[in-house]
Amino acid sequence: MSIQQYHDLAAWRYPEDKLERLLQNIALTYCIRRKADWQDSDYVFCFKTLQSASHIPEHFTWKRKILFVLLKYCPPAFNLVGNVWGKRWHCSE
Repeated sequence: MSIQQYHDLAAWRYPEDKLERLLQNIALTYCIRRKADWQDSDYVFCFKTLQSASHIPEHFTWKRKILFVLLKYCPPAFNLVGNVWGKRWHCSE
């Protein structure tokens, strides 16, 4: 699922609760894979989406919850953990 597909679903009036969950998953996965690419407008959109979240998404696995907290409150630690785990980290876990 991509950012464009998310925008398409929003335009088609996909159910709001499912759309929010979808966006959170897309945004975190995108931020993990792009590693602070501030020149990428999709990365900036995803980063700001996660930064504006008011709570930890309940549907995230424990690994994704840890990454979410790091991204939200300590982005340098998020980048460090992402670099250390590298390819061993599976975004779907």
